Amino acid sequence: MKAINEHFYGAMKGYEAEKLIAAKLLERGFTRHNSLFANSACPDEINHDDPEDDLTLLFFRRWGEIIPLSCLAGLPFVGKSGCKTMFEHVPKHGNIIILFAPHVGIDNDGNVGTIKRNFQSAKTPACGAAIGSLRALQKDETSGDFKNGHFD
Repeated sequence: MKAINEHFYGAMKGYEAEKLIAAKLLERGFTRHNSLFANSACPDEINHDDPEDDLTLLFFRRWGEIIPLSCLAGLPFVGKSGCKTMFEHVPKHGNIIILFAPHVGIDNDGNVGTIKRNFQSAKTPACGAAIGSLRALQKDETSGDFKNGHFD
């Protein structure tokens, strides 16, 4: 908890954030019947292992159907076809709730960026995809350049 407060001051538990978000959306007329939940959270198992505190599971419980949008690091990665499908699932005159949720692990020693996963003997990166991208950019800041429709 110390590392969370030190590096992510003001962070909330998932259930606290979900209650605040839901209250605001409900005030604005969002309901389970007129809203579609689109999830763009990293598929890492540590984001979906606590039904009482994981935002994706709490949103699903409240809003119902999930349209998945994400790939590693939580980046939306469905393209035009996926967006078209999402729009086709929205209730008429309804709403879309998009949860964009990148993540980072914090191990028991307070190290940000690693976590000891269940049934593994060593700590591993979390989010591995985001950390891998950061390391590539630190090594060569042009490695993420996008030119003429392809990566160099």
